[in-house]
Amino acid sequence: IDIVERQLECAACLGVDTVTLKLQAEGEDAWHNARELVKLLRGTAEHHRVFLGVENSSGGLLSRPDQLRDFIDSFWGQWVGACLDMQRVPASEQLEDWIHILRAQVRRIQLSPGNQREFEWPSVRRELREIGYAGWVNLNATGLFPPDAALENAPTALRDCAAMLEAVS
Repeated sequence: IDIVERQLECAACLGVDTVTLKLQAEGEDAWHNARELVKLLRGTAEHHRVFLGVENSSGGLLSRPDQLRDFIDSFWGQWVGACLDMQRVPASEQLEDWIHILRAQVRRIQLSPGNQREFEWPSVRRELREIGYAGWVNLNATGLFPPDAALENAPTALRDCAAMLEAVS
């Protein structure tokens, strides 16, 4: 909790409006435990006027768009929204459907370099426009290259990210 509270504080200082929150609760009490954690953090988010962007997961808790929508709705829209990680939308589902179901709850969209999945970008952009999304698209470069090779691999990583953004635009 302390780390996320510090992230919220730093985000406010930097003018960032959303901090991504990846919930990893498991078991039969997962929903309750995740709600309790967000309840504890929501006051800090409100104090700093920075949203908690709850990320969808690839399995279990919040792995379906209706689950994520209902989880966020349980906070009445008060400083809690969705960070939609495109990589974690199951291949059997359409990203556009997730966007349509989450609607105004979408606070961030996240892309990951090396994403092997193909998306129908014109359709995705159309759906984002329809819900009024005008936010950032985050690039998740975590694990892109080992820390000891960061400087050596940075140009390649930046080219990969630029190519991905070109495909989106």
